[in-house]
Amino acid sequence: MTALDELPPRWRHDRLVCSDAERLGSARVLNDEHALVALAARDRGTTGAAYGERGGAARLVTALVRSGELHGPVLWLSMPRDVGLPDAVCAELGLEPLPGWDWLSADRPPSAQPREGDVVRLDPQADGPAIRECLRTANPGTEADPTGPHEAGWWGVRAPDGGLIGVIGASRRGAATPQQHTWHLHGLGVRPSHRRQGWGRALTAAAVRDGLDAGAPWVSLGVWADNHAALAMYAALGFRTDHERRSYRPVGEQATHPSH
Repeated sequence: MTALDELPPRWRHDRLVCSDAERLGSARVLNDEHALVALAARDRGTTGAAYGERGGAARLVTALVRSGELHGPVLWLSMPRDVGLPDAVCAELGLEPLPGWDWLSADRPPSAQPREGDVVRLDPQADGPAIRECLRTANPGTEADPTGPHEAGWWGVRAPDGGLIGVIGASRRGAATPQQHTWHLHGLGVRPSHRRQGWGRALTAAAVRDGLDAGAPWVSLGVWADNHAALAMYAALGFRTDHERRSYRPVGEQATHPSH
């Protein structure tokens, strides 16, 4: 067991590492002066997360593969995208790179949004079927589950017929202080017929506001790096880009949204 407070100071104050702190607590953690790699054993293989800059993460992961400390099957690997994994390392692990994505965080409430007053807090149990039905149309690629064990809350906008126009969820993540939790937004989706009407902005603002009001030191999310419209929306709501990431998946598997 490696606790967050046992890591070098630079990692203890990194928001992404703090967000992953609970996972780090049960993972095998290896680090040098430039990078940190956390490897977690799962039923079918290993998942990993690497952090660093100027190619340090790629060099450390490559060294672990060369030494035999990291080997397949690897189910998922996330790391900085400043320097990618060498093709030979990807081939040895059976991985392929996904498009780049960004990890963002906000620690101040956003300005009030025009349609935010129509956003309501949902009951993950009672509204679970309606949330899932909405996501099938609004965000079919998400793995967000309203009844998951780490969910902090779900929000939605109801249509006149009682259905949901759009939804967003938040899961609890780690923080720099063990007694605290941050919130990570996921599952944002608005039905195609209601897009470009401000609902995504309103849903996000409501979730961020509730998270900060509940004591989360910050609220985070992940977004594909080429989704410029979403990045502009999040920037307008007060999010900053903390990390530029790339994930690697087993060859041929379906990509999931970075904020899953």
